[in-house]
Amino acid sequence: MSYCISIMAESTSTTLCNFGRSKEENTDFFCKNHTSLYESLPPDYAYHICNYQEVADGKYEAEFRIDISNEDDAKLWLEKYQQLTKVTFRVGATKLKNGWVNLFKVFYRCQHKTLPRSETASQKMSSKNTNCPAKLAVTVKKIPGKLSRAKSKDLHLPAYQTVVKISHTHNHMNDSADTLKHRDVSKETIEKFKDLFSKGHSPASALNTHKLDLQLQYDQDYVYEAADRANCPDTQFCHRLYRKIFDKAYGAASGEKMLSDLEAAIAGYNSEVGEVCAKIDQVNNKIAIALCSPLMKRCSQKHEYSRELVFIDATGGMDRYDCRVFMLLTHSAAGGLPVGCLIVTSESRDCITLALKLYLDIIPKDAFFGRGTLGPHVFLSDDSEAERQSLAAVFPDATLILCVFHLLQAVWRFLWEGKNQIRKEHRPQLLFAVKKMTFSMSENTLEEAYEELQGSDVARLYPNFLAHVEKLYSRRQAWAVCYRQDLPTRGNNTNNYAEAAMRILKDQIFERVRAYNVVQLFDFLVTRVSSYYERRLTDLANGRVDVTVSRKYLPGGSSIPATSITKIGAHCYEVKIETKEETKYNVDTEIGVCTCTTGMNGAPCKHQYAVVRHFNETSLNFLPLRDPHLREHMLFLATGQKNVRPGWFTSLPIAGLPLEEDPGVQVPDQMGSLSDDDNVVEFECPSVASVAAPSSSNVAVESLNVQRMLQNKFDMRGSGPLQSNVDGGEPPCNDKLASLEAAINDCASQLIAKLKRDPEELSEPVESYVQQFNSLKTNSALVGALKTFGKYTGASLDMTSSKKKKQARRKGVAIKVQPAAVSRRKTVLGGRRCLHTGRKLRELKKRKTVDSSQLIPKKKPRKAPHSLSQCVTNNEGIGQNKSSKW
Repeated sequence: MSYCISIMAESTSTTLCNFGRSKEENTDFFCKNHTSLYESLPPDYAYHICNYQEVADGKYEAEFRIDISNEDDAKLWLEKYQQLTKVTFRVGATKLKNGWVNLFKVFYRCQHKTLPRSETASQKMSSKNTNCPAKLAVTVKKIPGKLSRAKSKDLHLPAYQTVVKISHTHNHMNDSADTLKHRDVSKETIEKFKDLFSKGHSPASALNTHKLDLQLQYDQDYVYEAADRANCPDTQFCHRLYRKIFDKAYGAASGEKMLSDLEAAIAGYNSEVGEVCAKIDQVNNKIAIALCSPLMKRCSQKHEYSRELVFIDATGGMDRYDCRVFMLLTHSAAGGLPVGCLIVTSESRDCITLALKLYLDIIPKDAFFGRGTLGPHVFLSDDSEAERQSLAAVFPDATLILCVFHLLQAVWRFLWEGKNQIRKEHRPQLLFAVKKMTFSMSENTLEEAYEELQGSDVARLYPNFLAHVEKLYSRRQAWAVCYRQDLPTRGNNTNNYAEAAMRILKDQIFERVRAYNVVQLFDFLVTRVSSYYERRLTDLANGRVDVTVSRKYLPGGSSIPATSITKIGAHCYEVKIETKEETKYNVDTEIGVCTCTTGMNGAPCKHQYAVVRHFNETSLNFLPLRDPHLREHMLFLATGQKNVRPGWFTSLPIAGLPLEEDPGVQVPDQMGSLSDDDNVVEFECPSVASVAAPSSSNVAVESLNVQRMLQNKFDMRGSGPLQSNVDGGEPPCNDKLASLEAAINDCASQLIAKLKRDPEELSEPVESYVQQFNSLKTNSALVGALKTFGKYTGASLDMTSSKKKKQARRKGVAIKVQPAAVSRRKTVLGGRRCLHTGRKLRELKKRKTVDSSQLIPKKKPRKAPHSLSQCVTNNEGIGQNKSSKW
């Protein structure tokens, strides 16, 4: 069908070349038969359609003219066309500008035809090549002169100089998550990031701010905007843009009223989300708060691993009053998923127990994937006596185990303590003996290792070490790996998930600035924490894996061919490994286990990965890069949405592989199955499948922009009668000495009263205080200790310098870093500043050199590393002030 129709995309008027039809008939014919082409063209241009041919359903080839007369306008039209259709073209070939016939002529190809150099390049998970046949050609013709005009047969000149030929025959979806993540970043987005960089943002913080703005702007549609790289670039692009533009480094209440404000904030939050998600109570004047946001409830209800294992860890120094924050997390391929949060003003057993009981009151009945108030099967925690006693009291049916790494780290620190008097050359040998006990695969092997240690000639030299090991051996069920073979730990013997969550909490949520009080601390936890994990899970569902992922979730199972796997049951497979002796392993994808050593207790292994990859089985043990059901599950955990656009999670087809054999691509008649209610993977727990998930309601985060503007309304410190009015050179008078003596007696009486009320928590700190006080032998040491007492706890707000006061109001009190973190840094920052996440600046990687040859810089001593294995290998201690922890 060849015909010529001249139209204006924004106008209803139509100029016809075929006078056999009326204007209305030609307009109706064009709109009804070529709607897809008509709507895909940019407006405000005059078009002259010359040829149109249907190739397949939704695919066509067309040729038309445009009233464009130069190269710049042609490129601008192409940019608008790509933005409107969300299709990205790359230059395939160009023609010389001879000036006689054509002013500009370029052939374009779809970006999903990458022309790979090797045959295996398209088989990579990161490849975007589909050998897409779609093409586009743009030609700007020259208007012939008066002498050659009679010879020209192009009747479209001079009105329509530009010729466009489109072959819209894409072999992939143009509006799916896997396609949009490869688009070019738009100019508007680049300008916004330039503005953020000019305001002092780093690439990581600028991207985090931009994602938060998108989340606030699009709300429920954030999942679609976050997948489009034109609106939400990746981390690598942000770093490249930053290096291109900038060359220099960048810088960065207490009382009854506070308690009433805290209760009001919790009541307001519960009213906002429409359900009870937080509770507060007191015991012995100690505050306990339990929090379980809607996202945490969904992770506890719908994520299967929440019934098996939960990590719990505490951190402090996040507000001015040093409250302790406990995070409860379960594991997944996306990292740790929060299932609860506790805030306590004391780490005493009664306060932690109260917080856990409040937590049980607010969790849903089908929490922990159906176990409810029974809790998970296993809790993995640090060796804190108060914490473990509270867990045992509230969750008596759960098994409590210890982190293996922290156990060995504590043993190594014991060996390095000077009071134990253990020779340096004997320390690695003694640690390896304890390590051998820890990783024994059976109880008999553990007993043999323990007897071998007791009979060792080196160990007999240190009775204090043998006594320490004896105490550890009496608690072997908590730390020995051999006692965990029947527990659903899935290979998790350390609390790395909790450690990573604490770093996220301090670095990205609080940005290393302490909260003003408990009210602001709670506000941060209910807004920013949920928003962070929502963005993280949404990115994973969209296939935007821009974060570091544990290697065990991406094992190298692609070397096992499909011919080596035999299906022997509904979800059971037999995997043959051809080595010197043929070995067979049985894999059950329904419960995620394998008969190999790694996967025996549910940990990911290469045999499970091979089954998932070749047979399109669903498994929570691996990243759902090509599993639409698991990607939908991750999106539900993040937002509570069960339905998405049809075909949204359809993966790009693998070049050279038929569609029916590609596990990640759905054929057209299955495109809509993921959005039907009957086919959505609910991940319901067996015992309470009828319990509906709570309705999702996003928490308003208007207060995020004013968190640092809170004023000190309730803290009355610094205004008491203890402020000094004595001039520097004059000795204090007798009246002043009397008042100071009375003040000291008053402080001592208060300390004694608090010690009697809470001996469990204060006995050890008071004993340490007395020892430190008795060790001060000179007046200068006593002066320094008195002036710095309580200075670094964050509670003191008294500053003599007005400049310091302004800095405190602007920047807040900084959250301290661990002392060992300072010693293990490779980037030179100076002091104890926080090393922000992201790629290291080139300027900071090099130490400053002295220009003058007469001045030699002082050589700094090498600090001990934080890596335990490196410390043991080099026979070194773990950093400085190893017992300190912020």
